[in-house]
Amino acid sequence: MTRPNSFVHIVLETDSLGLPRPWNAKRAEEAPEQFFRYRETYPYLLLRLMRDACPDSEVLVTNLGQRASTMSAAAIKRADLLGYMEPSAAIIHHGVVDCWVRENEARRFRVPAEEFRGYINQVLETKATQAPQLPLIFIGIMPTTAAMLARVPEQNDIIAQYNDILRECVAGKAILFDVERMFSHMIEQVVHLDGHHLSRTGHRLYADELFRLLLVNGVGA
Repeated sequence: MTRPNSFVHIVLETDSLGLPRPWNAKRAEEAPEQFFRYRETYPYLLLRLMRDACPDSEVLVTNLGQRASTMSAAAIKRADLLGYMEPSAAIIHHGVVDCWVRENEARRFRVPAEEFRGYINQVLETKATQAPQLPLIFIGIMPTTAAMLARVPEQNDIIAQYNDILRECVAGKAILFDVERMFSHMIEQVVHLDGHHLSRTGHRLYADELFRLLLVNGVGA
């Protein structure tokens, strides 16, 4: 029996954008065509791409994420994400929950801008001391759709502010998958009809670009 030559482990920390979900959690059987199964999510699509590219390696993609989580979750789990899980690379996908406008809650934003910055910096400080050579990818925040902007006109301005914080923090310290700059011309195709999750096209595009970034940074090579 042939044994794999290496172990390639991609560890993700995401909110619900990296997880399977129905159109409406309270009516899971409604609109089955909008139910995104596990094998349609970008972590699984990335797994398939990495396994095809690394046939002689044991390849795993593990998502430590949870729904409705914020960048604080990445800070809390940073030891697992950057070390304990034996990662070949780590991916963090948070931000939309942090900056989404919530007019009817005590805090307008779950994570105010400077707290958001602080959590990113906690992760980066740990990387610098404990995993300086580990490829770490932050996925930016995708702007929302015209339908959502009709309800919350300032939402994309706020998303842009949080993406600017990501750019400032990550520059020279980690890798940024800048979805705002890459996909702003095709928001309606990349974003789900609910205005913040990913469409099937979005999941495929994210998987393809993450795969490219991993290969460029020597993961699986």
